[in-house]
Amino acid sequence: MKTGAEWAAGPAQTALNYAQTLYRLLDKGQREGIRLRAFAHLPADCNGPERLVATVAGSRGNEYFVAAGLGGEEEGCTCRGYAGYGYCKHYALTLHTAGWLPDLDELAERLDGRQAAAATAPWETAAAAD
Repeated sequence: MKTGAEWAAGPAQTALNYAQTLYRLLDKGQREGIRLRAFAHLPADCNGPERLVATVAGSRGNEYFVAAGLGGEEEGCTCRGYAGYGYCKHYALTLHTAGWLPDLDELAERLDGRQAAAATAPWETAAAAD
């Protein structure tokens, strides 16, 4: 399974594809009725970087825990989709709710002809852009 950081470290097209996949999964999840049950946007502080935690009600009635901004093993969702692919509709919904999904046109322009490793991660926060 690739982590978000591994996707971002690949070619620029991979970073754009990853962001497009998250938008596709967000749309799929919204059509299937997934929803946030609890959401917390924790600012960067002495305990670590800016991060998100959420509980998401899945389309089949299951409940999943999502963490973003943590990196490593703690990053992701507890669903089977994230375990297998490194992304899922629950993770996409959480990133979207926080405003962490990039504008696809701006991302494509920024990554045009460059490696994604030279750019910031596709799920960068507004705070990182400041």
